[in-house]
Amino acid sequence: MKIAVVFADEKERLNWTQALQAAFAGSGIEAEVSPYNAQASANNPIKADYAVGWLPPAAFFAAQPQLKAFFNAGAGVDAILRSKTVPADLAIYRLEDAGMGLQMAQYCALECLHVLGQREAYAEDQRHGRWQQREPLDALDYPVGILGMGVLGQQVATSLQALGFPVQGFRRQDDSPANWQRFLQATRILILLAPLTEKTRGMINAEALDLLRPGAWLINVARGPLVVEADLLHALDHGLLAGASLDVFCQEPLDPSSRFWQHPKVRITPHVAACTLLQPAVKQIAAKIMQLISGESPSGKIDRKLAY
Repeated sequence: MKIAVVFADEKERLNWTQALQAAFAGSGIEAEVSPYNAQASANNPIKADYAVGWLPPAAFFAAQPQLKAFFNAGAGVDAILRSKTVPADLAIYRLEDAGMGLQMAQYCALECLHVLGQREAYAEDQRHGRWQQREPLDALDYPVGILGMGVLGQQVATSLQALGFPVQGFRRQDDSPANWQRFLQATRILILLAPLTEKTRGMINAEALDLLRPGAWLINVARGPLVVEADLLHALDHGLLAGASLDVFCQEPLDPSSRFWQHPKVRITPHVAACTLLQPAVKQIAAKIMQLISGESPSGKIDRKLAY
């Protein structure tokens, strides 16, 4: 069995190759794990049974007609599904948690507690040398709505419930205008964890933001295009939202001229809410490959119609 490791960064290719080699050592399965380099492979092409990586170059799939499955080194698959070079019948598997759930829960908890603790107001008081004790806020008055209740969304929900926040989730199965409206109207902190599909693109627009409870806060840790950014800026400018914590954007890296950088109601991080952890990810992928070899059907296979 041959496995190709496909990353643009050479160090990342090497790290994943070594980790996968170690994962199969002693497993009883003879696995030849090799890093894929487009230039080197032109002279000595790898004919792989399986591939692991992130955003493979166009030439890779064209040279691998025998490939049985591709394992995406991340939870989001919108980028690879947009690629015109991925064979329509190729099985694609995504990572399920692999250490990202805890990171996501910690990130979202931090942002929710930032809101509840009135940290922006206290930071402003500090800048002006004001000793001013504010009336404490009650988590019960800040119900959290989570758009996307997959593996990550469920972990975020559990962590926030433990901190005293009322939490509700919105799933694809709930998808009706009436349910969507009720969900938004009951939400003061909206957390986005949904995959990016044609149906979810632009889902958070002016109409949706206007339905949130007064003093609402948006946390986007999913994909930038879920949000109509012009509508978000308008809502922030006109006091329809108290603020937003944004880890993802329509354009990444975020343009230096973007208004988000200097907006007083926006907290920015550079797409780091949940990063792929090498060892848990490799362990999960190796297990899935072993399942395939044994004739089993691993979880995490992408449904092309749903785009996740």
